[in-house]
Amino acid sequence: MLSKIVFSVFSLLFVTACSSSAIIKPEVTVVGMNVERASLWETTARFDVRVDNENEFDLEVERASHLLEINGVRLGKGLSSEGFTIPAFSSTKIPVVVNVSNTTILSRLGKLTSNKVLDYRISSTLYPKGQNGKIKVYQQGRFGP
Repeated sequence: MLSKIVFSVFSLLFVTACSSSAIIKPEVTVVGMNVERASLWETTARFDVRVDNENEFDLEVERASHLLEINGVRLGKGLSSEGFTIPAFSSTKIPVVVNVSNTTILSRLGKLTSNKVLDYRISSTLYPKGQNGKIKVYQQGRFGP
């Protein structure tokens, strides 16, 4: 009887330990930007975003959202309903399309072009497949000399 209780306790501890393994948050980095289309009212820019996975398992993402700022100016949000997989101990580059209001660009032109460098901030929310939660990650970086 005592051996059954001890076995049950150890089994419960083992299952709890396995199920509570924490996910290491991925890192996101902007690695490129292209203007794809411009009209009188709006400019469409494509940002290339690298997502790094330091976990021992593949990280499957069902959808994601990315908020982008350049030199402190909020450009816009890119949404992705297409899923992607980041292999274990690897990275994946994904395109993020952001539609930017030309009013924003014109009203902040001085701030956007005042430096030879572009400082950026990306705030991403990743929705892992098969989980109810979300992973929020932030990164700042710089383009230029």
